[in-house]
Amino acid sequence: MNMEYDITDATDDYFMLNGRSFPYTLRESLIHMGKDEKVKLRVLNGHTESFALHIHGHKPTITHYDGVDNGPSSYITRDVHGMVPAQRIDLELSGVDDGLHSFGQGIWMFHDHVEKSFTTNGLGEGGDISLVVYKGFLDDKGIPLAHGMSLAPYFSKTLWKGKYPIWQDYDAWQSLGLPDLKAGYEPAKVAVQKAPVQLGASSATVTQQDSVATKLFYGFLLGLISYLAIVKRNLILAIARQLLDKTMALLPKKGS
Repeated sequence: MNMEYDITDATDDYFMLNGRSFPYTLRESLIHMGKDEKVKLRVLNGHTESFALHIHGHKPTITHYDGVDNGPSSYITRDVHGMVPAQRIDLELSGVDDGLHSFGQGIWMFHDHVEKSFTTNGLGEGGDISLVVYKGFLDDKGIPLAHGMSLAPYFSKTLWKGKYPIWQDYDAWQSLGLPDLKAGYEPAKVAVQKAPVQLGASSATVTQQDSVATKLFYGFLLGLISYLAIVKRNLILAIARQLLDKTMALLPKKGS
């Protein structure tokens, strides 16, 4: 046994549903529904963290906690059902389109509402995503009809290596995709401007040297003036007082 390994340092990067991660959950973990049918789901949280089951388009009702029916007063109908590790609950999923338990037939996603749980090694969408599929919404191979969107990229190695932006296929123009680095660029407008005069190498060097010498000279002169002002401050103050007295004597006095 490795005594140096600290299990609390471990992080979870892979999340599964019945032993598979999306998109392979579409083959083994679909919930098949019929109109007005009711399906019982038994959910076990085998994760090390909390689990929050959310089924789109439905509000399932919890009927059992760890196999125990505590009576109708304990039944809860809601969007998200939270579970702690190792907890088990039974849910009643209704296909009755009444605006509460179900919002109609079709293909509805379900997943853990903890966001990292529907990723695979940091990439999405993956993890424990699967679907509730009503009758008439499966193809001849038993795969949910994708409403015109291809599932092929989810089965490619490129996507799971982080080299394929899946969102680029959301529209026909691939407006959200990565830019084509090989494509040429032509500006929509060309600004009219005069080319600046380029100085020769020798002229630029002389100008730069003159600028440095000028700055050094003015710096030295300012330092000298500051030094003399400090050393001769008493004399400067005495002269200033004499000038002030003479100025006051020249001013006309009141009553004269």
